Amino acid sequence: TPELQLVDVDNSGKMIGPNNGSGLGAQGVETELNGTKVDGTDYQAVSPNGEVIYFTATPTEGVRTVYARIAGKETVAVSERSPQCTEACAEAEPAAALYVGASSDGMKVFFTTSQPLLNGDTDHTTDLYEYDFSEPAGHRLIQISRGGPGDLTPGHGAEVEGVVNVSQDGSHIAFTAKGVLTSIPNGLGQTATQ
Repeated sequence: TPELQLVDVDNSGKMIGPNNGSGLGAQGVETELNGTKVDGTDYQAVSPNGEVIYFTATPTEGVRTVYARIAGKETVAVSERSPQCTEACAEAEPAAALYVGASSDGMKVFFTTSQPLLNGDTDHTTDLYEYDFSEPAGHRLIQISRGGPGDLTPGHGAEVEGVVNVSQDGSHIAFTAKGVLTSIPNGLGQTATQ
């Protein structure tokens, strides 16, 4: 039989930031990324079987955080820094996160934040992250905007401006960034510039 349950709750069933508002994916969230206003999205925020639901909420005395509610029993703060964070990211001030999409099966979620969440993120510009539930614990968080082969300063200066699209299965994500994420020329011999 169907059962009505709250989604924006912690693992004890208590509402997360009940006076601060919450929304499916980033529904109802308007934020600014590098000087540009961006509206939130709810793209694939609910898996087809309803087992994984992504929502954004602001806990009391906290910052906007992206959460996953799994099978109506567990809540995971996917936009929190990695527990292995030992370098500058361990001392970084918390910053708001913005949900930008997920894979249709709910196993991968994508979000942006200016807070360094991994040791490899060495600055405070906006970065694109992925949280992948299919990876082992401790390896689920990935800095997508870290750069690729030929990036002269990996993990620094991405300045992500937004996400254009997320593929259905989450294997590809198109995003815009001001930073030079590779110095390798494309097929036309052109190289990226700031």
